[in-house]
Amino acid sequence: MSSASYKSLVQDIADLPWQKANPADLILLSRGTAKEFAASLREARKLYPEDSRLTEMAEGELQTRNLVFGDYAKQGDHWEFLDFFIKELDIVPSSGDLLVAMTEYNSVVEELSPEDRAMTVFSREEELTLIFRRIVDAHDWDALGFGFYRYYLESHILFDSGEGGHHHLTKHFPLHEDVLATFYRLRLALYKSLFTEL
Repeated sequence: MSSASYKSLVQDIADLPWQKANPADLILLSRGTAKEFAASLREARKLYPEDSRLTEMAEGELQTRNLVFGDYAKQGDHWEFLDFFIKELDIVPSSGDLLVAMTEYNSVVEELSPEDRAMTVFSREEELTLIFRRIVDAHDWDALGFGFYRYYLESHILFDSGEGGHHHLTKHFPLHEDVLATFYRLRLALYKSLFTEL
């Protein structure tokens, strides 16, 4: 088992050759992880119902109206924004490998304790910005007809960053190296499913 720190695993994810990933598969993977994120955030809300900063952060992620693009201007979880365009554009996976990888990922995450699932949420508010920036730069999303996905990623970079951002609202929660190393090792394996040569 690798002894890599979770920060180094995040960097390993960011350094993947995103330009080689199938754009449709990337979008579908993002819908899956966003849906899992929403479920894990709901677990966090149950654990910390009196935490006003977490409540504020969750209001920007769950059943919100802060994503508006094209024909989408309604209340929903953020994964539902992606789901809307995936269905509208009939985006399908390039192979069954992605579906298998997502099923395996969800099975492991669902076995985590509520406390550990919550911790992955708080960490992602800090760590995903770097990864999202790399994915934004990997393809000309507008030219591909997937401008909604660029908008989704750039919106999350904005939501998570800076004073008052979602990372700022959740940084008071403790983060444990062993829990997050396990989680980001799992995420790295999931993302690697996009690259058959890795």
